[in-house]
Amino acid sequence: MNLSEIKAMARRREYDAALHECDELVEAGTVKLIEVMRVRASIHAAMRDFSSAVETYQKIVEEEGAHHGDYFLGANYAIAQGEMRLALYWLAEVIQMGRHRGNTALEPPSLFYSSYACMELGRFEEARDHLAKAKSAEPKISLPIPGDSVFVDAAEMSSRIDRREMRW
Repeated sequence: MNLSEIKAMARRREYDAALHECDELVEAGTVKLIEVMRVRASIHAAMRDFSSAVETYQKIVEEEGAHHGDYFLGANYAIAQGEMRLALYWLAEVIQMGRHRGNTALEPPSLFYSSYACMELGRFEEARDHLAKAKSAEPKISLPIPGDSVFVDAAEMSSRIDRREMRW
């Protein structure tokens, strides 16, 4: 079995079988470990097992060949799991690695999600600062909140920050 077939199994929601096949690929050693781990993490996320997805991404980012997209996906799963400090760390890595490589496409969404994570931690001024930077880079930014799938734009995020601070 190959990764494409495993991904197809996951799309059919044959999660346990897909995870088993990931294990088989690792044992066979025919595919790069990091590629199998990425698929494994996506299967866990599809199962809404964000804890296992985060755990897998913690291993992925330690592997040679990890890139800023790995940190971004890991941060999304960390937010969904409620691990805001880890998410902030990984989002900062996304921004730093992107700038270093001249690929800043993930910077506005990383700033937006950093704003959300800071809000969740009660760091409201920092949340506003990240949101302002995200909006400056991408004025019509609107993203789903990880684990929630509700799309939020900058105006709604700003309102959420204000409401959360009033309740804090």
